[in-house]
Amino acid sequence: MEAKGEKVVVVANIVDEAPSKLAVAGSPELAALNNGLTNEANALKGAATLLFCLSLFQVFTLHGFLGLVASALVLLYSERSPLGTAHAARFTHSLSVATAIFSAGALAAAMIVSVAVVPDALPEMVAACEEAQAEKAAWAAAQEAEPDARFHAIYVMPAARRLHQVAVENCDAVLEYASSALPLVLFFNILMQGSLMLAATSCAKHAALLMMKAQSLGAPAI
Repeated sequence: MEAKGEKVVVVANIVDEAPSKLAVAGSPELAALNNGLTNEANALKGAATLLFCLSLFQVFTLHGFLGLVASALVLLYSERSPLGTAHAARFTHSLSVATAIFSAGALAAAMIVSVAVVPDALPEMVAACEEAQAEKAAWAAAQEAEPDARFHAIYVMPAARRLHQVAVENCDAVLEYASSALPLVLFFNILMQGSLMLAATSCAKHAALLMMKAQSLGAPAI
């Protein structure tokens, strides 16, 4: 029997935790989640489209291939729903960061070649071409001064003359390319590397914003 006046104390732990809601297909929670992610998903889709187009021009490079994969993930999953785009953004963010890093390295290398290598190499190429042309003239003079030996006239001098002619012709072509086409090629290379780096950076930023928004809305597995 219980004694009268005895008090029983019950201690209850109250946990202030919101119940987790699993969004199922066709549920109002899923519709609200997709509506909340629409703007960020569209922004990421636009950045991924630009990255995809720029990566096609450099698909045979490492950063071009990474950018192509990063943008393709978003463009494929964006056809499903904004929530699907948010799931793809997890991988797109990492790949876009890697693309931006490698593009920055390629951009730095192209700028170093343009500023430090090409200006010093052109005078040396001109000097080498002038030396080859002088040697060609010396070979022609030596051919006229040599006695008329059958073996020497048939085999030695024509071969030597042909070698020097090829060297001088190639030298002239290289100098023409280096003085006219090479600066343009380097300019477009720098432009492409810089554009790819900026596009990858923008894609990584929008992917991070989409993931943060999805996490704030309680999206599962983000």
